[in-house]
Amino acid sequence: MKGCRALKDDEITNIMNSFTSIRDKALFFIGISTGFRISELLSLTVASVWVNGMPATRAKLARKNTKGKIEGRSVALNQKAQELIKELVEGYGLKDTDPLFLSRKGKSLGRKQAWKILTDAFEKANVYEHVSCHSMRKTLAAKVFKASNGSLVLTQKALGHKNISSTVSYLAVEESEVDSLIMGLNN
Repeated sequence: MKGCRALKDDEITNIMNSFTSIRDKALFFIGISTGFRISELLSLTVASVWVNGMPATRAKLARKNTKGKIEGRSVALNQKAQELIKELVEGYGLKDTDPLFLSRKGKSLGRKQAWKILTDAFEKANVYEHVSCHSMRKTLAAKVFKASNGSLVLTQKALGHKNISSTVSYLAVEESEVDSLIMGLNN
């Protein structure tokens, strides 16, 4: 989504600390650690992330719930994501067929509800400029790109993009970074 940006580490910490509900905290953290689009996150069921009575090591996204509906995909779940999933599933007494992110009415959380949850958290954490639900996906893109020493291919794979130009559009470059590079060149 054009216009939104990746979140900085201190902003992520402040946002995580603003949540009072394990569901909302898990929604945000799984979003920034998997890079799933908000509609993909909300389509997850307990069975997508829970195997044999414990958190799975990968979140599985069905083909019908992906953008373009061409193929499903799975993304590794880090330790913190697994801990939040365990707390969420056990704390809410969720069953395999239940949506991972339940509304108060016992149905899957809607996009508008998720947007409200996230924007309230951004506001509580004093994070205002150019942030949206898609900032979670852009955050993963920025983190993977940096951790992979600028590998577009690894970043593309992490985001599930078919075309590398889509991946490039996710990566923001600060003018100060370009200036620093230019100033460091030996002419």
